[in-house]
Amino acid sequence: MPPQSSVLILAPIVPGRIDELRRLLDGLNRMPGLAAPANPRVPFRQLERLHLARFAILEDPTPDDIAVYGLPPAPFRPTLAFFADCDGSEEQFLAEFAQRAEAGLRSLFSCCVGFSDTADLLRFMRQHRQAPAASSRQFEFVQNAWMIGTKFDGLLDESDPLLGNREAVAGCPAADAFTYARHGSVRRRLRGLPQFVTMHGGAYFFLPGIRALRYLATLGG
Repeated sequence: MPPQSSVLILAPIVPGRIDELRRLLDGLNRMPGLAAPANPRVPFRQLERLHLARFAILEDPTPDDIAVYGLPPAPFRPTLAFFADCDGSEEQFLAEFAQRAEAGLRSLFSCCVGFSDTADLLRFMRQHRQAPAASSRQFEFVQNAWMIGTKFDGLLDESDPLLGNREAVAGCPAADAFTYARHGSVRRRLRGLPQFVTMHGGAYFFLPGIRALRYLATLGG
């Protein structure tokens, strides 16, 4: 199997441009949540080394809720995120991505801070590239830090409501609660959640990219 790379780009959105960006991203979809591979703006189908890709707008609708605990608000600037997993090196993918989807990427990044009509697209993506977590620890991170962790990303004495366990851990005598945000209001907390899922093990599974599948199709037997 060819070596694989993960790509993560984070670019803050220009104030007042988020609705325009949402409309542009909607134009990439066949239906809500499902990308159109042959869309003319970002033609994912032409990227043969690509396994998966996702654009998302990251924002926090409840930055002031933490004041309930006597802590100062922690506003998060709305950010455009792009994640991809591909065959080959990250640099090779970015170069191909910039070439095949230049017009579409320029329209998307035009809503981001620091991008202009004359900006070097490939350089901009390189400058806003972030190092993702190592793939060898992705499962362990999700399982231990996210699902079971009771302090992950600002949580307070609670684990994932569906996949987390309900066992008491250090600093958290009970992990049977879950807090969720409500737009325009304070958070609501549910208590006494039962154990929904019991984890027995995990494994890694890799899907070949389009180029690798075409090569495998040429093999006899």
